[in-house]
Order: sequence, then structure tokens, then C-alpha cells
Amino acid sequence: MRFNDLTHDEDKAIGEVFVKRALAGEIESTDFEKRYLNKSGNIVWAHVSSAFIRNTAGEPQYFITHIQDITERKRAQMELKQSNDLLRTIIETVPVAIIGLDMDGKVRTVWNPAAEKMLGWKAQEVMGRIIPTMSEENREEFRRFRELILSGKTLKGVDVRRKIRDGSPIDYSVYASPLHDTEGSITGNIAVLVDITERKRTEQSIRKLSQVVEQSPVSIVITDTEAGIEFVNTQFIQLTGYTYAEAMGQNPRILMSGETPLDEYNRLWKTITSGGVWKGEFCNRKKNGELFWERAIIAPVRDADSIITHYVAVKEDITERRKLEEQLRQFQKMEAVGQLAGGVAHDFNNMLGVIIGYAELALGKITPEDSLRKNLEGILAAASRSAEITRQLLAFARKQTIAPKVLDLNKTINGTLKLLRRLIGEGIELDWVPETELWPVKMDPSQVDQILANLCVNARDAIGDVGKVTIETHKTVFDDAYCAEHKGFQPGEYVMLAVSDNGIGMDKPTMEKIFDPFFTTKGIGKGTGLGLSTVYGIVRQNAGFINVYSEPGYGSTFRIYLPRHTDITVQEPKTCSEHLNLRGHETILIVEDETLHLKMVRQMLEICGYRVLTASSPSEALSAAKTHTVIHLLLSDVIMPEMNGPDLAKKMMFLYPGIVCLFMSGYTGNIIASHSILDESVNFIQKPFSKQDLAAKVREVLDSSSGKQKKEFG
Repeated sequence: MRFNDLTHDEDKAIGEVFVKRALAGEIESTDFEKRYLNKSGNIVWAHVSSAFIRNTAGEPQYFITHIQDITERKRAQMELKQSNDLLRTIIETVPVAIIGLDMDGKVRTVWNPAAEKMLGWKAQEVMGRIIPTMSEENREEFRRFRELILSGKTLKGVDVRRKIRDGSPIDYSVYASPLHDTEGSITGNIAVLVDITERKRTEQSIRKLSQVVEQSPVSIVITDTEAGIEFVNTQFIQLTGYTYAEAMGQNPRILMSGETPLDEYNRLWKTITSGGVWKGEFCNRKKNGELFWERAIIAPVRDADSIITHYVAVKEDITERRKLEEQLRQFQKMEAVGQLAGGVAHDFNNMLGVIIGYAELALGKITPEDSLRKNLEGILAAASRSAEITRQLLAFARKQTIAPKVLDLNKTINGTLKLLRRLIGEGIELDWVPETELWPVKMDPSQVDQILANLCVNARDAIGDVGKVTIETHKTVFDDAYCAEHKGFQPGEYVMLAVSDNGIGMDKPTMEKIFDPFFTTKGIGKGTGLGLSTVYGIVRQNAGFINVYSEPGYGSTFRIYLPRHTDITVQEPKTCSEHLNLRGHETILIVEDETLHLKMVRQMLEICGYRVLTASSPSEALSAAKTHTVIHLLLSDVIMPEMNGPDLAKKMMFLYPGIVCLFMSGYTGNIIASHSILDESVNFIQKPFSKQDLAAKVREVLDSSSGKQKKEFG
């Protein structure tokens, strides 16, 4: 058997070629690798060394062959080649940049096509050079990265921003590891760059969208198709009082107040489930029970297949707008009723004049013993009483005949005190608190008497047996900012007349109707319902306006503002910016449950340079206080739902021992003191106040206290 017959078919030619060349005298020996088939039929690799042995005549006689089994080595070489081929294929085809660097940070081994495409430079342009994306401003960062890798550590997803060949910015993540030689020494590093530019842009867009949603001044709510809440933004949390965790999974019906008809909710659901967009207004209820109004737009959210997956609601708090609209409607209603009442009263007064005249004529023609005298006297009495009612209607309608005079209101009131004390009775104390050097006003003195008489009688009836009525005067100035928030108010200088009592007080529904003609809470025969209407008409007739502050159990305060009379042009109220000494930089926490007033006061103080925190309830104020390191002054309403101002001040002083407190209220300071809620010597400012009045009071309190609250409460 020939030895070459054992050779693998593909390698037989190798041996045959050797023999032919040797016989031709071209070669004497050779080394080659070839495959054989062993006894089992398996392929083995061998290293073959062959040489011809010649006779003395120089003719080939035979050859000697040395065969070494190299099967394992060949298998390892082939596997290595396959691995290298696979690695080369991966490097050439992967969509991420792969770069091989030497110890000096220069490109030496690898710059794959993805690197060319991503960065713009071809491999032949960068070999032996520092990566061209390295500019002067980021060389130090590159040096730190290289030192870290050469110390044997790796970089895992370090995000950097660079510029590519054309100058465009690119964001990529760097993954880098050291390269080692056969002895384990570091010879360089391999870096993988993943282009994250689009991801960064997407993240930035999402971040911007998230900021817009979170910082939006409107509430945003997202629900699933079953109306389960999946997302609410910060405004929703601040407005409703529900935390994010409390809202998640709930149905928006947690806000239902019962004030919005169920039919409206049915129309809403029918609209959005059919793919439409619903727009409307709700009267909702906060977590603390407070009602508020929202204007909402609710729309379906669809996926790529146009299937509804969610609903999104964008809701604007319109509570203050509704309040202003209600104030305007009330103002317009009073104007309309006044015009009607004036017209009726004038005509009715004329008829009453005829009745009274004929009754008096008839009485003059009969003797005292005449049986008709009592009937005529009854007619005359009834007509006179009716005439009084018409006079009240005319006063309400601002059509009564008046004779205005320039008055010192303090002197005019002082002259009526004796009569007023008899009017309210012995069991009720009358306290007179005039401000010195009061500005003059111009009005009919009898109208002052009418105002005081009606308000004092009203206060007497609200008190019952024993109590206190306080009459006060004060100078005040209203600026544009205050008047913009209070319908009917006009900027300027005014004299304030306040009549307060510590009676039973009124709830909001009652307060909304107190100036309506013939509205009364008194029993039949105990009042016509024209007393406060008369006051309203007189004030409006004299270009003034009136505010009422009242809560059940805390009495009432009627504050009347009459324009200052002057022959010269009234100067505009000075702003805080014109009084540098009224400005400040301290931090002030305002606590006020009336949102409209809270916003206005905040604006006043911020204009004057203060850093302002706000809270709509005592609990919210205490939470805010725990998250801030410095609060210099607490400006708090006196009467609030959860606790009164002084009680809140006590708790605040535990958190801030040096805090100074200033209280505010629509009630006068004397009335507050009479309820034993607030000591008379505690810092206090009455509502309403102008920006200048508030700035002056805040500055006075901060400066006089030197940052320490000197008064103990309770």
C-alpha cells in the first residue's frame, strides 16, 4: 500500500508534487502540512518533513519522511482564525464606534466604519493621531479618563458631548477597557462610543414636557378608560389638597360636591367615550371640604392604532373669577333694583301725599268726639309709616333730597352718641374710637344719622341682651392693585366709618342678601328689611362703598368708605417704591383662607422686596414652616377654620422662637379684643388696607421687634 493513499483526497497532490519535483532534481527535501485519514476514518493533521536519499550514482533511491501529529495545534489555529474573523466582522458591522488606542491615547489598531460614519473622519486620517474630537476644553477630561483606564479600571457609560468633523455637536456614551499583552501588561485601551444624541434630545423633550406639566398653572389629570386616575400634576395636588398617593387609582368623582347636576357628568362621559372633546365647568369639593369652581377640557388619548387608551383633563381654577362675576351680578342687581325702587317710591310717595293730605283735612273738620276720628287717625298713621318706607326706598335708590355739607365726621358722630346709646339700650356698651385729625367729607348730616341709626339697631338686634357696639373712624388710601381685586372700589383717599358688634354674626348666604330691599332675618312685624338697603343707598349716593365682615359666632363689622373732600386734586396713593424705607428683604409667611385676599397681599409684599411664602390654612402654614430655615414674620388672619391666628402663632414660635407676628382681620381690633381672641396690644392691621398701609405696618413691626416677638399670646 502506498503511503500517499492514506492522505486526505484534497491533500494528495501535495505529496505527488513533491515526488515529481524531487525526481526532476528541483528539490531535495520539503516541509508541508497535510491531512490524513486514520484507521478510524477521521481526519488528522500532520507536519511532514521529507528528503530523498540518492545512491552513489546520484540517482534517487528512496526518501525519508518524518511525520508529526499537529491536529490539536491546527484545530486551535482554526478556532482562533474563526474567532478573529467573527470579531473582525462584528467590529466592521456593529452600529457603534469602536476605537483602539495606544498608551499615548493615539489611534493605532481599530477605527471601524461606524466610527467613520459617526465622527466623520476616515481610518487613514486618524491612525497615529489623538482622537480629533478632543478639543482644548475637554483634553483634561480625556486625560482623566485615560489615566483611569491605564490604571486597570474601566469606563461604563460615561456621557460626553463633542463635535464631529463638520462642527455639529454629538452626544455619546463611552465604554472603555484596558488592553493587555501576553504577559498581562497594559498596552492601550479599546473604546466603544454609543451615539445617544437622539436619546438626549428625546430626554430633553420629555424633561421639558414634564416641567411644563408639573409647573403648569392648570390642573392636569390622566385616567385610564375606566376613569381610574393614573397621573395628577402639582397644581392638582396644591388645589385639591389630595396627595399624589391619595389620588392614584381613585375616580375623579372624589371631587364631586353635589352642586353640579348628574346629567352634566353623564353628558361628559358620553362625549369622551365616543371620541369627542368635552368642555364645561364644575363646582368641586377639595379634600378639606372647601368648594371651588373649575373650567375643564377633557379629551380621549389614542394609541398608534387610534384606540382610546386614556383620558386627559386640563382644568383651570376659576373660583376667583366666579366670585368676581358674582360680585358684579350682585352690583348690577342692586343697581337695577335701586332704579326700580326709586321709580316706584316716587310714584307711591305722591299718592301717599294725597292720602295724608286728605286725612289731615278731614281730621280738621271733625270734632274730637266724632266716631270717624279714630278711623282717620289710623289712616294717617298708616300713611305716615308708608311714607317712611318710601323715604328708605328713595335712600336706597339714591334719589332722596339731600343737602351736602363739608363735615368733620368725628364731630358729627360725637353729637349723636347720646341718642345712639338710648337706641341700643342699657345692656349694650357703646365704644367710640375716633382717629385724630380726620379728613373732611361732604355729605348730608342727616344721612350720617341714618347710617348710624340703622347699623346700631342692626347690631342691637344681633347682640340681644348684653354686648358691645364699636364705632370707629380712620383714614385710608386705596391703590389700583387693591381696587382691581375689589369690585366697586375706586383708588383714592377715604374716610372709613366702621360699626362693629359682637353679636351672632352671619353666614355667607345671608351676607349675599343683606342689602337687598325687604330682605330680613327678623320675625314678622319686627323689620321691613330696608335698614341696610338704606345704608347701601346712602353710601353709593355719596360715591362711597361698603364692606361687610362677618362669621357665625363672631359678630359683624360694617366698614363704610367715604371720599375725602378737598378742593385740590387728590394725589395718587404713593407706592412702596416711592418710600424706600418701607421696603424690606425679610421672609414673610402669609396665612389667609380667602384666596383672593391671599394673592393680593402676596403681590403687595413682593413688590416691596420681601420673600413671601403663602398658606391657605394653619396646617399648610405649619408644613411650610418645617421646610424653610428662616421666616422673619408671620402675617396671619385672626379667624380661620382650623385654628385662630394666635393659636397658630404659638405653634410657629416653637419652630421659630424669634419670629414676629402681625395679625389681620376684617373685624376691627376692638371687636377682636372683645372676643378675647387677640390682646389689644398685639400687632394688628384691619382689612381692607392699601399697599402703603401694609408696607408701613410690616416695616414697623419688623423694625420695632428687632426680629423677636415680644408679646406672649394666650
